[in-house]
Amino acid sequence: MSDNLRQFVYLDATSVNSLLASRFMAVPETVRNVAEEREEQSDENSFSAGINLHSLLNLGGSSTVGSTEGQRELSEVGKRINDQYRFSILVRTLEQSDDTKIHDVSSGLQYDELEPGDLIRINARCTTDPLYPLLTALHYFVSAVNDVPQGNSFWSSLLQSQSQLGQVEQIYELLYGGWIGLKMEPQDADRNFGTVINDSETWVDPHREFRGSNEYTILGRVQNQLSDGEIWDIIEILRVLGSVASEDEMDERRIDLIIKMLDKLEEHNEETEEGENEFRLPEMDPDEFIIEGEATIVNPIAIYW
Repeated sequence: MSDNLRQFVYLDATSVNSLLASRFMAVPETVRNVAEEREEQSDENSFSAGINLHSLLNLGGSSTVGSTEGQRELSEVGKRINDQYRFSILVRTLEQSDDTKIHDVSSGLQYDELEPGDLIRINARCTTDPLYPLLTALHYFVSAVNDVPQGNSFWSSLLQSQSQLGQVEQIYELLYGGWIGLKMEPQDADRNFGTVINDSETWVDPHREFRGSNEYTILGRVQNQLSDGEIWDIIEILRVLGSVASEDEMDERRIDLIIKMLDKLEEHNEETEEGENEFRLPEMDPDEFIIEGEATIVNPIAIYW
């Protein structure tokens, strides 16, 4: 996987700017030009010379954008260009630094020497908990279809019942609340890693991107280290509960909550008139909803491939 050619899945621009500022780095003139152009956009938006959206996007000379939607899209493109440029500057600066090291995960890395705040880069296969792909598929499918299909199948009965649909949406929001937990599995390291991303910072549709298992490069900072036997929950609601409950209480609540969520979905799995179930939930092991130490939890800055 080339680290010089990046397509971002996730980028925390606030973290990038903060790290740049912490190294007393001024914003480059070219980046400032793009940022200022975004701020000056109006209903009739003229772009100036220099390294701006026109030169970067090969749009040619001076132009006027009369569409508010067009302005918004170009403004977003400008922000993405700006953020990518700053990220490249940050990575180059850190790699050339004598006092700050990016720890590349490999079989030779001494994990017990990592401390909270250390920079770490991981090439790993990332997966969510097993319930996320199912709920996001339902979430996406419901928003994508216009006509409610007829019949006795699981999909049909679910879409025909707004109350049931609302229950599925509520379960999704309760469990995740805009945060997506990922288990990271490097090929060349015998170590468990976990991270959680804010789906508002993703550059892709997370409902599509994280349905399966994909390989990415993750740059982040060590958040904490789990000792042998310690547990980190992949699902947001379980992490929230874990912050106010003892380990023994969480062991009971974790299993109980997961079972209740599965039972709630299973209520939709009723027998048809022919006596056959049209839809079956996959078998799910509660252990697949956690990461167990020894492990490293990472606060992500960027995820790309």
